[in-house]
Amino acid sequence: MTENESVDSNEEEKMTENESVDSNEEEDLDKMLEGMDTDFDALQSFRQDKESNDSLRRSLERQEIYSDLYKPDDEEMKEIKDVASLLGVGGFFHAHSAASELLNFDNDKPKSILLKQGDVECNGQKRILYLLTHGILVVVPKGNMFWDKAKLEFAGKLEDVSYIHDHTFKPEEENAAGFTIMFDDDKNMSFKCDSQDEKVCWINAFTSTVLAAYRKKPGAKKFRGWQHSVVRATFYSAAVIGDIPMMKLILSLYPSEINDLDDFGCSALHYSVIHNHHDCITFLLENNVDTDITTSSGASLADLVACADEKEEILEVFKDHGVILVLPEKVDRDELFGGANMHSDTCNDVHNAAEEVFGQMKDTRNAFNERGEKLKNVANKTSQLKNDAAEYKDLTKKLKEKTKKSWFA
Repeated sequence: MTENESVDSNEEEKMTENESVDSNEEEDLDKMLEGMDTDFDALQSFRQDKESNDSLRRSLERQEIYSDLYKPDDEEMKEIKDVASLLGVGGFFHAHSAASELLNFDNDKPKSILLKQGDVECNGQKRILYLLTHGILVVVPKGNMFWDKAKLEFAGKLEDVSYIHDHTFKPEEENAAGFTIMFDDDKNMSFKCDSQDEKVCWINAFTSTVLAAYRKKPGAKKFRGWQHSVVRATFYSAAVIGDIPMMKLILSLYPSEINDLDDFGCSALHYSVIHNHHDCITFLLENNVDTDITTSSGASLADLVACADEKEEILEVFKDHGVILVLPEKVDRDELFGGANMHSDTCNDVHNAAEEVFGQMKDTRNAFNERGEKLKNVANKTSQLKNDAAEYKDLTKKLKEKTKKSWFA
């Protein structure tokens, strides 16, 4: 056997070995998959849900979409028009002004885009919930008959939302996979989702949109921790609104959160002091809360108590539990108790002022355009009169010539 033939033989043996290994790996993989209780349809559904949620998250992070000056792109406008067409909104005989406004048929109002839609239950009935940047739509789905159409049941603006609460942390609520939206006029709507994960996705989506709407409310009081009173879904929410049953339930589920700081640098104990909730302070002290923890800006518990409206009573609560606080002589109440996320609120104030100026400029421009149209109409009429005068003069001249000819005929 030559040297080349020997090499070829070795290569063939290696290829055979590799094919055998590959075959064994495939058999092992098949056996492994057979032994697994894997729902590949569910896995595919999970992947699609994840892609949808990632897309929603990216949309919610675009702060410009909440601006009154935002102009939806072609794809966003198509989505809104599809919803409007489905509901018959915008037609001559449609009387639902709120829906027409939300679906971009009112030229003087902010332009909404569609953020999320999904099947929910409302009062035991199947509904489709649409979340827009400036409001919500609750729709009765199309029936089984070919003549059935989807019907709009409710349209509401996010600026009219008072608060949202998560049923998971409300002991009196039977359905944990749900949430309730409370409006300023005391109207409320409760929704049940297919799962806890879907409910969390809705809560997260509403958090971004409702807080954006609340920031633009004229005269809305933005005390420290106001975000937790608008979306009531956390341990901090219980402290801000003074809800002891909610606080007990959440602490039983997540005991480590008792000393955690939120995104705005405060703990549940800090918020309980700021909002004068004696019973919440008592409950937290009885559960060994850390009284030495400071806010992210360095304010101590004593600093917060010194600014509290009921500081004497709060001091007694701490004293009864063996905590002696020495209050500072001077503290800046506005700095400690002012609206959390103040930088964002300041930016919003500046942005709103800019929008107001822009609105005034738009009104001025429209007035000038209207005046320009009137001047243009006057100019057109003047030109027409000149043309008529010239034509009249020409006709007069011709008439004189014709008359003169008739005299000498």
